Amino acid sequence: MYAKSFNGGNSMQYTANNLDTREGIKATNFASAGGQNSLNTESSENINNPASNISFERAKGRYKDLLQKLLREKIASAFTSRDAAAFADEILQIANSDPELNQTRNLSMEKLCDKFGIKVYKSADLKQKVSGKIFAYGTTKDVYKHDVVIISNSNEQFEHRRFVIAHELGHYLFDCIGNLQYQDESKVFCETYIHSADSHEELKERRADRFAAELLLPIARVKESYIAIAKSSDGQILGRDYVVEQLAQYFQVKVTTIERRLKEILEDGGY
Repeated sequence: MYAKSFNGGNSMQYTANNLDTREGIKATNFASAGGQNSLNTESSENINNPASNISFERAKGRYKDLLQKLLREKIASAFTSRDAAAFADEILQIANSDPELNQTRNLSMEKLCDKFGIKVYKSADLKQKVSGKIFAYGTTKDVYKHDVVIISNSNEQFEHRRFVIAHELGHYLFDCIGNLQYQDESKVFCETYIHSADSHEELKERRADRFAAELLLPIARVKESYIAIAKSSDGQILGRDYVVEQLAQYFQVKVTTIERRLKEILEDGGY
């Protein structure tokens, strides 16, 4: 399903007016146990990995197997940005054959996070320039009624929130799982997405960004779609800005995210 792209030829087959309906975010209200935030919800089995002795009780089915594979290869925090992008591809391969995930053109971040045992919320109460947060373990369940949660800033546009959720999922996979600091799950794991991504200089931030980019903008699909739009009659007349805008609408991300992704692909192949 995620292999769908633009059709080539003399006219655009997907435009701003006929794109699929957005992956809407359900408006179920949820008040945190502490009463600090009013949150909207977006939408188990044991895994014992001998390499880390960490119990994964939340991931489901083949996604659980993927976590085991992640830690068999090496400590998750030792993954490079290239490793993270390759792992995103493995997730997409599973999602492509998952009937709960492959019914829409673009992957639902909320549904994917649920596969890893993560509940996604949105809140209008996050501080300015804070696009999102992830909390895991410790007192998280006492506050949010769930062991692992991602909170996106509802004041920001839908397209940016998709990237933020994917980014925070990357933090969970590469900075939380497999980290012995959180082995007994008594300590709270927390990461904060500060807007904008241009300030993400640390390895862990660049790794989470690259993971999110490949998850939302797989290299092969971006290249195929770019060529098809550029060759269309509108693309030839209106030029690169039009192509970038159409890509952003098609993949449901921000224009700046498309620009950054194209730069990545040109500079290092997107990995």
